[in-house]
Amino acid sequence: MAAIAIRVASKLKTPGACGTANTILSTSLCCAAPATALNNNVIKNITAFQHANITSAGGKPRQRKYKPFDYRKKSFTLFHQPFDRTLRRLDENSKVIVIDGPIASGKSEFAEKLAHELDFKFVPQPSVNSLYIMGGDGLNYQDLDELLDPEHRLYDLESFLKDPAPTLAEGNLRAGELQLDYFTARLYAYNDALLHMLSTGQGVVCVRSPWSDRVFAKAMYENGFISRRGLQYYTEEIASNHTCDFPRPHLMIYLDADVEQTKENIKRRNNELEVNSKVLTDGFLQSIENEYKDRVIPELEEHCELLVYPSVPDITEHEVSLMVEDIESLGDLKHSGVSDDPRLHDWSNLRDEELAFKRRDYQSLRRAELVNTHEQTYEAPEMMRDEYFQVARNELYNSAPGWQYETGWDPALQSKWKIALGQRLVPDKTDRRHFWVPA
Repeated sequence: MAAIAIRVASKLKTPGACGTANTILSTSLCCAAPATALNNNVIKNITAFQHANITSAGGKPRQRKYKPFDYRKKSFTLFHQPFDRTLRRLDENSKVIVIDGPIASGKSEFAEKLAHELDFKFVPQPSVNSLYIMGGDGLNYQDLDELLDPEHRLYDLESFLKDPAPTLAEGNLRAGELQLDYFTARLYAYNDALLHMLSTGQGVVCVRSPWSDRVFAKAMYENGFISRRGLQYYTEEIASNHTCDFPRPHLMIYLDADVEQTKENIKRRNNELEVNSKVLTDGFLQSIENEYKDRVIPELEEHCELLVYPSVPDITEHEVSLMVEDIESLGDLKHSGVSDDPRLHDWSNLRDEELAFKRRDYQSLRRAELVNTHEQTYEAPEMMRDEYFQVARNELYNSAPGWQYETGWDPALQSKWKIALGQRLVPDKTDRRHFWVPA
């Protein structure tokens, strides 16, 4: 297994890890010296966003110099660009932190507490269910599932974990579809995180990223859920093509746990679907750990800072504060200025014009349709939805109330002029399953 040179937090004491109380890495990782404090006298004529350290907010809201741009209610356009300059809003705490680790390693709990301590925005791990909410009136595809044949219904994580025959050998062709949907969900969550930071200046803490999604694709392949061609299609044609335009995070924090510890964490979490699933075998969990340590961590560590901690269930506020001290000690989170140095190169030489373009790009992606954004491949049938599956669902969705007319438009009004004059209706949020049956 490849050794990983990383910055190591030295304050968090974990008895029994690697033999000493102060060692925080598993024996499979190689430790490097902790980061030292940066001499600020060396840095001159560089913006705060480009040079200063992340600092703790003590769990209190920070005072911001400029009012955040409300990207949720309005689009950032060329008209806004001269008046809403992005760089002036960004400071030393306008950073992207990603929390990664095996299943049930405490990522979400830690990420939420860390975001609170730093006054960053917490971006939870996305669910594929978020992809199913479509249309101006918030129609949820899952609400219509009971009207479809079982083989045409949506296949989410719950369906996968409780599937009695989840492998390709057992005839399941839905796992690849789930993998692509999860990648799409992670991509859009990361896109929203970047848009938030550039629009408000507030840093973000994300649970997992599009780059770490590959650990599940590799585990899917090694445990018989997708084919070799399916893995190749995911890696080369989907993941690589869709992440190339996104900057990698400033900092990745990995919560380490071996397979036995992960199994204990799953039992402790006591999610019945996970505990009783035929999917989360020792082999599947080992594949995830191997891919993290062999590929994902070494590749990301070339482009961003890295901290590794042991998985700490029920992490305390004191432990989080010690981790924050380690983050503060990382020093200068900026590119070295050497042209061939990849670390933090994604965040080097940023100009307002470039950031404005990124904001418009992220805004347009945020408003795009989230389902079926990936290309289809006939060489790996488990990675695509068959024609009859698509036709059956699309016919049902397109005939659903709220999809036949523009949002807020009621055909009984007979005239859009009445809507323009202030008689625009509020879409009905009632669950439509109780009173609507397709013709």
